[in-house]
Order: sequence, then C-alpha cells, then structure tokens
Amino acid sequence: LVSTYRGYEVKTIGDSFMLAFRSPDDAVNFSRALQRELLALSYDESLTSQPDCSVELDGEATVWRGLRVRIGVHTGEAELEFKNGCVDYFGPDVNVCARIEALAHGGQVLVSKETASLTSDHSYSPIGDYDLKGVGTHTLYELPTVEGRAFPPPVTQEPPNVEPGLCSTCLRPCRQCAKNQGRFKVTGIPELRMHSFLTRASASTAQSSSVA
Repeated sequence: LVSTYRGYEVKTIGDSFMLAFRSPDDAVNFSRALQRELLALSYDESLTSQPDCSVELDGEATVWRGLRVRIGVHTGEAELEFKNGCVDYFGPDVNVCARIEALAHGGQVLVSKETASLTSDHSYSPIGDYDLKGVGTHTLYELPTVEGRAFPPPVTQEPPNVEPGLCSTCLRPCRQCAKNQGRFKVTGIPELRMHSFLTRASASTAQSSSVA
C-alpha cells in the first residue's frame, strides 16, 4: 500500500513507522486508504475479542474491527542524511509530525494546517489550536476516513481557541457524545501507531510533509 501511494518506509521507531511520500496528497490519500484497509481485513477472534480491537457497528455498517492505527500528517522542512544506502530525516518538522501523531486516537488521522492547505482534499474537520511540546502551537484538522467514526478531543490541554457554538470540551461530535446517543461503545486507546514523513525534494534540506 505504501508504494501504491508513492511512499517510502524510512525506518521503524519502536511500534511505529516513519514514511516518506512524494506529495501531501499522496500522504493524505495513503492515510485514508490504510484506515479502510485495516477495517476490511479478516482478523482472528483472539484479536477481535480484545476491547481495543472489537467489532462495533453503526446501524448495519461496520465502523470498527481489528487494529486501530493512529496517524499524524505534517508538511515542513527536513534535513536529509544518507546512512548505509538509506535516507533518514531529521529536524523540527519531523518532531512536529511525531507530536501530532501522539495526540491522535487509534483509528484517527490528524493533519496539520500546513498539510491541509497543500492538498486537494477539503473534507477536513477543524480540531483547534494545540501547543505541541517543544515545537509550538499548531492548528490541527481531522481527516475523515470511515463513515460513522467519531473521536474525543486529543488527550492534552484544551485548545485556546474554540469555535463558537461547539462544546468547549468536545469541539465537535465525539465518541462520548455518540455513546450517549447509543451509537458507540467506548473502548480504550490502542497502543499501535504509525509515524510517517513525506518529502518532496532530494536536496540536503527538503521541503516535506509528514503523516503519523
């Protein structure tokens, strides 16, 4: 799936992956496709019997099943380093990508304003402005992937700017709200996650976008 969307696996970091793509659109389209592929896979009952991998329905539609991977996407500048015939990326914007990924819930895709402004996709939902540890305040958006999924706000302090008319806790319909409406059962946050990093140049410093 990574190569289909012109991606490259840079490295693994614990239980995470760092990926690079040719363009922000490639990174965003990969993120959506991955969430749908994970939902469509067949899983052993020993996995789906776990709370974080259980099958959940919204009416007749399957909204959750199996592995729940969290993803963060960002675009910026990165330092390239060649090591043992492979490319690695470093710099503040790589750290921004990792921080965005860390805020996401399993099964969710969070995208920075920088990435959202460079893609042809206009279906993002605004999440708010968040102070990311060590890398400043960033405006985040959620990329819809599977119809019927809803999430609570990122696990951090409440964002300073809340859109009028929205709940100051939820900012938008969240899983807890959905649960209160009888649509979902709330489960824990899974540990499995993904980092990815997208580059659009091959110089010593590359303008890049990141997905996590």
